[in-house]
Amino acid sequence: MATTSRSRLNSVHALVDEIRLGEEASDHATSLWEKLESHGLNDTDAWLCGALMQRLALAACAPTCNSSGHTEIIGKISQAKQSVEAERVHIISAQCSALRLLHAVKPMMVRPHVSIAPYMSVVRQSTNVMDERNQREEILKICRDVLISSNLRADVETICIEFLHDESTGIRSIAIDGLLSLASSSRVLPRSLIASATSLLGDATSFRSASSRVAALRLLRVVALQHRDASVLPSFYAHAMDRSPLVRREVALSLRYFHTVASASQLGQWLLKTPLEDGQPHVSTELLATGVLLSLLEDQHAEVLTEASRTIVAIARLRRDHLHVAALEKAITAHADLVHTRALSEKLTITLSLASLLQCHVPRPFAFTAEQMDYMFSNPPSDGPHAAALLSVLAASAVENLLHANRTVDFLAAASALYWPPATAATTTLPAPTPLAPALQAKMFQLTRQIGRGAAQLLGLDAALRDRLRTLQHLTLIREFTAPDSPSPSALFVSATAKDIQKQPAQTGNVIQAVVLPPKPVATCVPGWQHEVPVHALVYGADDPTSLAIKIVVRGQEPLRVYSHDVLPRNISWLDRRAWQVRCVISVALMAADTTVEAIVCTKTAQVQFLTSAHFHGDSYGTFCLGSSHRDGATSGSWCESTTEACAQHVPHPPSTSDAGLTKNSMHGRWIFWGLFLPV
Repeated sequence: MATTSRSRLNSVHALVDEIRLGEEASDHATSLWEKLESHGLNDTDAWLCGALMQRLALAACAPTCNSSGHTEIIGKISQAKQSVEAERVHIISAQCSALRLLHAVKPMMVRPHVSIAPYMSVVRQSTNVMDERNQREEILKICRDVLISSNLRADVETICIEFLHDESTGIRSIAIDGLLSLASSSRVLPRSLIASATSLLGDATSFRSASSRVAALRLLRVVALQHRDASVLPSFYAHAMDRSPLVRREVALSLRYFHTVASASQLGQWLLKTPLEDGQPHVSTELLATGVLLSLLEDQHAEVLTEASRTIVAIARLRRDHLHVAALEKAITAHADLVHTRALSEKLTITLSLASLLQCHVPRPFAFTAEQMDYMFSNPPSDGPHAAALLSVLAASAVENLLHANRTVDFLAAASALYWPPATAATTTLPAPTPLAPALQAKMFQLTRQIGRGAAQLLGLDAALRDRLRTLQHLTLIREFTAPDSPSPSALFVSATAKDIQKQPAQTGNVIQAVVLPPKPVATCVPGWQHEVPVHALVYGADDPTSLAIKIVVRGQEPLRVYSHDVLPRNISWLDRRAWQVRCVISVALMAADTTVEAIVCTKTAQVQFLTSAHFHGDSYGTFCLGSSHRDGATSGSWCESTTEACAQHVPHPPSTSDAGLTKNSMHGRWIFWGLFLPV
């Protein structure tokens, strides 16, 4: 019997596939539908008829099937097969399942064929035994979907609440899914559902199904967040110790959304394992809440661990001002203990989360202990992404003593030898290392230079460490570490800064010092896209800082592009009696890969101020020594090259009106130096 049914079903599949091609004439397609209808009406196998109705629904989903008459074939087959009581339940279930498949694609075609009242009476009168349980679930699903698509939200809410406490776990899950769909469409659910969801979590049948507990936790989270009710948190604390990893993962995910509802003390409890003192009274909720996220972070299941780590990072970022420093530092140390455990994907998640937590530790960077440095940076990992993630951790932490500096140098030297081994006779016989992607190499170079900038002051205090670095200059990362401010292939901008500003004569005009931070590596900048250029300028002697303007000139592409930005009051902060700090971000379109970006700080007054330009040529990099300006427009200045410490006299020429877009007042013109920022 099974072989005969399968052969007949294969012939039906062939007819359906022929219809779905959509290349037949209309009369031929009609004959094919008639053959399918005769198959369903004449066959006596209920299982075959149910499979046929689902295949018909899939065929009717095709764009070429525009007639609702094809949907009526499903109804005809269902009515013809309901005469036998033993097959009626299976046929109705198959019909509802087929209609639900078609409703997902063409809801307007299915709505006239679904009568809510008769269908719901079947759900209420049927029992949860064998095929009738499947029938109830399929009918409730199609009724729920049709009502939601018809925008009858009140009816959907009434039906879902009615079956929320049904004895069948499948019916309860369908009702919860309907309520969650209403919440996702911005409908506020009644507050009474908090008690209903809590009772579902304590129901005896829920303990046998982890999916039921997960669905109840989601409903409890959604309703509590809609009404900003923090009294439901003990339910999540209790289920953080559930035996199912699915439930523990849902708890770790749900706590992420309660950062706006929970108080600062509750957030601190999640990240601190407070020791209990004997003889002291303790609230039961306090016992459950203490260190709940840290316990989930130490979970043996990978998904629970990663979700807990992401939740901790989200809370640290969103509630940085309200999170206790002790809680943040405890989260940092807990992540530091896990950077070398588990699989690669888990190690990457933990390490990147650790780097994000370190960035939240303000105003001073976090300093690891000697044991933590030895554990994390003793040996570089063999996989490049994890090594780059460890470099991001090292860049975000503090290098404040010689032990940190020596461990950093050891790690960089070992990583250089691992990923960029020198070509020697001893290494030619060894297998070649796995090449790193160019973007990953650029990221590692950028992080290494950032680490070098943080440790530059410490390196200048120890001669032995400098001698050691001098002997390791053949290693790639060590070269990047010892020259953090030099031009490199991954740096987009270098900065020119003013020197000895406070020593200038009294008659010196306005002195402006501008510094452009490196926004992105060159490898990640796409020509033709908008790039954000952060400009930090220190303005001395400006009577009205709101009269300042910043011009960005992009050279090396045709046509020449000039971007202007007016300095707004929100971009200005007062530093001293005559000193102002300007911070702004300017969008620049780089149309070519090899371009020169110049930043000009000028004033917008009737008495026009002038700024002389000094150009960086090739790979030169240095510091300006500002001179005095005179009434006749001549300005003296000098250029100090940082590599040789030798100064050569440099007399800048006044800019033309075509270059700067300004006009010169011959009686009151004053020249002001400005910083120039060039790509490599």
